[in-house]
Amino acid sequence: MKNKFVNLDYLKRLAKKIKKEKCVNHAQALDLVAQAEGYANWKHCLRSNADQAVTTEPTVIAKFHIGFNEWLSKHKNRNSPLGDLSSDMLKDSSWPSLDSLNGHRNYLSEKHWFHAILAMERAWRSYRTYLRTKNSPAKPRKVTPAVKKGDERKITFIKNVKALHFRDRQVEVFSTGDKAWISLDSSKAIPVTVMKANDHNYFVRVERPRSKAGNILSFFLDEVRSTPELACINRITS
Repeated sequence: MKNKFVNLDYLKRLAKKIKKEKCVNHAQALDLVAQAEGYANWKHCLRSNADQAVTTEPTVIAKFHIGFNEWLSKHKNRNSPLGDLSSDMLKDSSWPSLDSLNGHRNYLSEKHWFHAILAMERAWRSYRTYLRTKNSPAKPRKVTPAVKKGDERKITFIKNVKALHFRDRQVEVFSTGDKAWISLDSSKAIPVTVMKANDHNYFVRVERPRSKAGNILSFFLDEVRSTPELACINRITS
């Protein structure tokens, strides 16, 4: 049994990787990573690490800000009232740095630039909208889940095959997620995926026919083979 804590978040990420590599479900992948760490299964791992301290430091998000004059200067090349207002500001060495619309209105009135007040009001609204947008939480992107491509193998028929006696057979070694074949009658090979194994049996997921796809069955070790031909030669004997 483990005497030290493990990084559960790391194990979960590792399980996602194993799930893709081994073609197992999420629960099976979690059990595999837990067993690699010395636990009986994932539940055992969770129980053993139930008291693991989790320290989460608050995330400090700096508020975005840009002064109105700096924002306005970025629009000097626009062919619009906003661009004209920006050009006027940049040419005026006495233009004040203010944080209120009323202050800008008063300055334009003092300069007798009454024609620019309406443009200033519109610019201020655009500026405030820009700040609100920059400081709003980003909306999560909608991610379209990838369509997992299924097993493309089909049932294969082999002619003129004579089955071997079980005493003459050899055992092939498969890992979880490996593609393999079985045969019931020495003429038809059925695609399967290896899910797990023990000392006597392979447990496989049937891929064809589609009506039986997903069924988990067990066979003797020498009955699960790597090619359709070998599967027919080593047909199922029970």
